[in-house]
Amino acid sequence: MATNNIFPTGEQQVVRAPQSPLRLPVLRYAGFEQTDGIRSYLFQHISPGEKHRMIAVSADMSLFTQHRVRIQDGPALCLYVLKLAQDAPPSEPLSALRSLTNQYILGYLATLPKSTGKVNGKREKTSPFSA
Repeated sequence: MATNNIFPTGEQQVVRAPQSPLRLPVLRYAGFEQTDGIRSYLFQHISPGEKHRMIAVSADMSLFTQHRVRIQDGPALCLYVLKLAQDAPPSEPLSALRSLTNQYILGYLATLPKSTGKVNGKREKTSPFSA
């Protein structure tokens, strides 16, 4: 069973260059599709002066449970993966399809701030699925 979320409509457009001298590409979250236990997070790769293209990052949802990652963190986790790929040497272009791996999830979790376990002097309530 496939579940659909938000998708861009209309034809792809050429994005005009911004007014600033920096011409950086942008990654924009565009929704997800899910079939069985695999969710594909969709992003638009927008570069000034070029047609935007879709990039998908597939995620086995059992990895979220295994690493106690909240499902709401899925887009941010995928954006982390795409940012790593975008910052990679130019010999490896940003592909149209990527997959989340244990290594990516562990790297992402290492970037999150650590909780002290206390809020206003009281022990913080935590969910078993919070990172």
